[in-house]
Amino acid sequence: MTTMKFFCAVSLLVAIVCLDKGHCLWCYQCEDEPSNQNCLKTTKCAQADKFCVTTVIAAGRGQRSEQQITKACSPNCTEHKVDTGIASVATRCCTSNFCNFEGE
Repeated sequence: MTTMKFFCAVSLLVAIVCLDKGHCLWCYQCEDEPSNQNCLKTTKCAQADKFCVTTVIAAGRGQRSEQQITKACSPNCTEHKVDTGIASVATRCCTSNFCNFEGE
């Protein structure tokens, strides 16, 4: 199954489950993963959570570069990006189901 087909199937399932429940946000979740491919675990957010958040920390240059990706639900979120040339930190916020799919 391709990634897009998987995403569509999961989104449809979430829509069906959430029809009667009111607020129901689902996000991808991972912590300090080196690749977005390791960040495909889904989680149902708490009632207070309004955002899906992705934070990417990158350091190094070229073949010596590394990154850490963290994805989670959050009750609040502030987007930012800081890039010093050899290291960067970026946080992205979104408010729809599985909107934090991309992480690079």
